[in-house]
Amino acid sequence: MASLTASDPNEIALVSSPTSGTATFHVDPTGSGASVETWERDLVFGAVTSPPPFVNTGTFSAIANVARGVPLGGVHQVRLFRQNQGHPSGVPSNPGSLLGRLDFPCVRRAARINFLTRCASMPQIDITRGGTFVSMSFAVNVPARARVQIGVNPPTIDAAGFPVFAPADIVSSVLSDGPKLLQKASLVQDLFASDGSAHSALQTGQKLFFIVLCWDQSGSWDFVWNTTGVAPLTGPESFKTRNRTVQVRLHRLRCLDDSDDFSRGEATFKFIVNDDTAVPATKDVSWSPMPTGGDLLIASGTTDVKVSPPNAAGGVSIRVEGVEDDSGSFPPDDDDTAAVGGLAGNKALPFPVGEVKEQVNDALLTFYSDQTTFGERLSFIAEVVYSVTYA
Repeated sequence: MASLTASDPNEIALVSSPTSGTATFHVDPTGSGASVETWERDLVFGAVTSPPPFVNTGTFSAIANVARGVPLGGVHQVRLFRQNQGHPSGVPSNPGSLLGRLDFPCVRRAARINFLTRCASMPQIDITRGGTFVSMSFAVNVPARARVQIGVNPPTIDAAGFPVFAPADIVSSVLSDGPKLLQKASLVQDLFASDGSAHSALQTGQKLFFIVLCWDQSGSWDFVWNTTGVAPLTGPESFKTRNRTVQVRLHRLRCLDDSDDFSRGEATFKFIVNDDTAVPATKDVSWSPMPTGGDLLIASGTTDVKVSPPNAAGGVSIRVEGVEDDSGSFPPDDDDTAAVGGLAGNKALPFPVGEVKEQVNDALLTFYSDQTTFGERLSFIAEVVYSVTYA
């Protein structure tokens, strides 16, 4: 798989001149099946009305090491895309086109100042946990930029004194909006879906750690990784995302064609719910007689299924299989079949992700069947109601 990695895992451009530092990174197109391209930009420290666009800086068909100058207090951002799929916004046109991302703040090596723990040595930080997001609000005593990261294992201190996650442990990384005293960052799973990513997935009920790194215009910096005291004297703090429950119910069947020309049909339906890890849950429904144009309203509880998928980005799909019974017909005839999802597929339930977006309350989805055998046409509509809650 193609990859984009920082030469130093802490993703920091240390100052190498009075006014700038150097960001170094490694581009590896191996396994991508084609060339890859980098898009880059610099963010200056001060507030700007709108950040500059990303610029296409190169196409790579072989492994390369790259170094870029970064203004003091600024940030150098790099995005790796499949060839011809990058964009000046830095946002992929489709989820699989973004292969990697790095953000390098430019700071001075031995310039730590207690921006985050000036008040009674207690970080002014608040963490809001969701099932698909983590939101952090915090205060500094000078206008500062900040980078917030979450990871699945505790961070450590590198030789220069900076906090660092192992690259594969990072679930999400985000920059705050410009220099501020009061900061807020919302983190969602934004690294795992990349084709070349080795990052961990954000999951529900997952134990996570965090790093808040902030810096001022002169390149002075501070960090916290807990809510109780000065780091690293106080060790990394963990928290958990919320557990998810998904309730899915087959609500109504509508018969568009019962496949019997001169009589009413008689059919059985299998309602199948899949999540990320468990054995699919199955519920059966019978409909006899089943007239073309008729509805079967299914009582609540008859086909309710509860699952708890761990992957915070989704992972529940449904399938409805229908079999119209033609046994005993004259002349003899084979059963007619159709399914929501066709011959071998399922229909994924849409899961909203992020702050104030997670909950779903009795959302109604309508699915049309596809014929799965030759012969008389069996056709139906399945109405499915689902809810998503977090404990």
